[in-house]
Amino acid sequence: MNELGDFAVPQREFPLAGVLLVTLGTLFAVLAGTGVWLLFEYQPAGERSWAVDAAHEVHHISGLLFMVALAATLAVLAWRARARRGSLGTAVGVMAFVLGAFVLVLANRSGRLLAWNQLALWAVSLGGSEARGVVDIPATVRFVIVDGNELTPRTFSAVTVLHAAVLPLVAVAMVVGMTVFSRRRRERAPDLEPLPVS
Repeated sequence: MNELGDFAVPQREFPLAGVLLVTLGTLFAVLAGTGVWLLFEYQPAGERSWAVDAAHEVHHISGLLFMVALAATLAVLAWRARARRGSLGTAVGVMAFVLGAFVLVLANRSGRLLAWNQLALWAVSLGGSEARGVVDIPATVRFVIVDGNELTPRTFSAVTVLHAAVLPLVAVAMVVGMTVFSRRRRERAPDLEPLPVS
């Protein structure tokens, strides 16, 4: 016992959510950097530079790690929301986790489609134009029949926008929303009357 009396020091829990959020942010930055580079430089040709191949591999591996990290982060945030908000936190956490799983499957599927669809569009390009990357598809490409569906440059662009813009924004919005929702509520300090001065 000391001058201040006997008091308990609150134990701090391991900041698992913080570690997962930093990991998720790092993987997101790697995905964004390699994704932008691949958007302009990737070609489905047999001969590519080693740098583009390395960026493609890093993007692929980072995407798989991002899937695991996002699922773990949403699970931890859902658990934290359940503990701090009760049944409402449980409901919101489960919905966020299910939506996150849907976004992950869609992002993985659309990423794999981009490479195959670009390969299909390049296979029918005429004249051997010097198009580079996803954003410069030659106008001479008409269509390709893939499993009975017409694949046009417009369809390819829609999948690109979905994979490169829409799904990342949804994932970021979900993580930010769950982080804010699962925070500990701050208790309002009681209004204290000033002591009279004598």
